[in-house]
Amino acid sequence: MANRYWKDEVMTLEKEIRQIHGIIVFGAAGAITTQDLKGFTVAKTATETGRYTITMGSTSNPDTYYEFKNLQAIVQGPTDAALTATDGYIPVLRNVDVSSDGFQTVDLQLTDYAGADKNATSGNKLYVTITVKNSSVDF
Repeated sequence: MANRYWKDEVMTLEKEIRQIHGIIVFGAAGAITTQDLKGFTVAKTATETGRYTITMGSTSNPDTYYEFKNLQAIVQGPTDAALTATDGYIPVLRNVDVSSDGFQTVDLQLTDYAGADKNATSGNKLYVTITVKNSSVDF
């Protein structure tokens, strides 16, 4: 269970549902140039094109959650230029890690319209909202 001071309760049919969110800005070759994140960190997965590992909390002090519920992500493209077939702009979940210690990491893969792994275009932003369950308490 993540030990944090939570703000307003999310209105759901289950207890202990939490949302954490953030914005990532990409540079050349899909590198992360800036992150404005609340409750998680993101690192580019070195061996994979367009793949990013999301860690709950920080790598030195990870948060654990009872259950992963959802991840919503959307890429903000350039103001006027069209996205091309070589842009990574469709987010896909991979490698959701739910262990006996709770949810800790998930990989987010960016693909093009054909499903091929692609890096994000420099200057694009990724908006992420993660929904988790903070305990095993049922209603």
